[in-house]
Amino acid sequence: MMENNQDERLLEQFFQAARQVELDDDGFTERVMRRLPDRSLRLSRLWTAACIVAGLLLFTLLGGWQSLLAWGLSAMATLPTTGHVAQLWICFGLATILIIEEILRREHILDIKIL
Repeated sequence: MMENNQDERLLEQFFQAARQVELDDDGFTERVMRRLPDRSLRLSRLWTAACIVAGLLLFTLLGGWQSLLAWGLSAMATLPTTGHVAQLWICFGLATILIIEEILRREHILDIKIL
């Protein structure tokens, strides 16, 4: 074990000078890296699609539409009695705008950096 640590230190010392040297390649490395397929991005998109399909399938099989309809009808029936209709519509509108904006950012259609 001690011998292995000493070998590691010797290798670190040997390659230390080489790490500090920077070769000018006129952007070749960056161009090559951009053209390489991004496997993790592809796997991430496949996983996202599979989860969305599974979620929609479970939602449909477990009667989500009926529950959503019952909740919506109940909310619409009691809405006029609460007196907060305007605030509710503002919240729904803001939530819709934020959801659309997030979808556009994730698909790189909207590339606005706030901070």
